[in-house]
Formats: sequence, structure tokens, C-alpha cells
Amino acid sequence: MIAAFAEGLLNPLFIPAHAMALIALGLLIGQQARRHMPLAAFVVGLAAGSIAVAAAFASIYSGEAVFAVTAMAGLLVATAMPLPTAIILVVAAATGLAVAFDSAPEVFSVRMAIAMQLGTFVAASVYLAAVAAIAGALTQSWQRVGMRIVGSWFAASAILVLALQMSR
Repeated sequence: MIAAFAEGLLNPLFIPAHAMALIALGLLIGQQARRHMPLAAFVVGLAAGSIAVAAAFASIYSGEAVFAVTAMAGLLVATAMPLPTAIILVVAAATGLAVAFDSAPEVFSVRMAIAMQLGTFVAASVYLAAVAAIAGALTQSWQRVGMRIVGSWFAASAILVLALQMSR
């Protein structure tokens, strides 16, 4: 049970698609300087997705959804435009749902699956909050340009992966 929770804790950090999605969203949240509501929307999306996974809902395009929200968040970071709160909330909730659906445990025990999902929930929430706090602290103009560059790289990478997956 503890091993399943620990595996869930490592999931957002060691799956590159999830790490990219969380970093891109964290940069977006930090860049927009409205942190609490988007973080709450992410947590709600992550919880809803985890509950759906626990109820045996399976999404066949969960991997593509993670790359799609990464591309969206990366593009919004790259543009650095002030956005309405509603857009940030939708992107945050969609990222939470996508990460939860793509983190479906591959175990046969319900207790192990719940422990893994709980670990993923905790780690993804803390990881996103940390990235958003760090991004919010970057106030120098060269740091803001660097954030925009990272956002464009994430968007480009996610779009390339989506194009490759759709061409098959």
C-alpha cells in the first residue's frame, strides 16, 4: 500500500508528459499573478479525474489530452498576454483532468489503485503550487522572457508529439 502511494507520488515527476503539463500550467499561473483560483480549479479537475478513474472510466486519448493542454498552456505563456480568469480556470481544470486520466493505475487491487491515485493527487498539487510560486517570483524582464521561451518550447514539443501520434 505504501509502495503504491510512493509510486503515485513519483508519477508526475518521472513521466515527462505530466511534468511538462504541470510546469507549463505553473508558468501560466505564475505569469498571470492569480494563483489561488487556478490552483483550486486544477485540484478540482484532478479530483474529478481521479474519481472517474476509480469508477473505472477509461479514456483512450488521455495521453493526447495531456499534450494538448501542455500545448495550450505553453502557447498562452509564450504570448504573455493578460488573460481572463475564466480561461486560466478552464486550462487548469482541463490539465487536472488530463493528468488524472493519464495516471490510471495498472494494478488489480482497488486499494492499491486508490493509493496510487492519492499519491499522484498530492504530488501533482504540490508540484504545481511550487512551480507557480517560483514563476510568480520571477519579476525581472529577462526572467519573464525566459518563461516565455520555456513556454514556447513546451508548446512546440507538445505539438510535435501530437502531430507524430496523429500521423500513425
